[in-house]
Amino acid sequence: GWACVCLNEEEDSLSLTSATTTANNNNNNTDNAVVTANLTIDFRAPFFEGSEAVVRVYHDETKGRKIYFSATLESLDGKVVFAEAKSLFIRVRLDRL
Repeated sequence: GWACVCLNEEEDSLSLTSATTTANNNNNNTDNAVVTANLTIDFRAPFFEGSEAVVRVYHDETKGRKIYFSATLESLDGKVVFAEAKSLFIRVRLDRL
């Protein structure tokens, strides 16, 4: 899936939505949806407006309905890690939403 990184300078926040996109793209059953159960982002270094970075998303494992991802936001050369994220997504039936 495609990664979307949103930096909100006013709120000093960063959103990593690539794992959600990937989880939903890998959901082959149209009767199900994938929803975010937990998302933790640890900020490691300042990331300034206008900076360029690479988002790396890893599918760690799937256990039943649970899908685990991790991600990093890194400098282009990989020497600086700006943020690390861990997430848990749950596959749910659409009729339960």
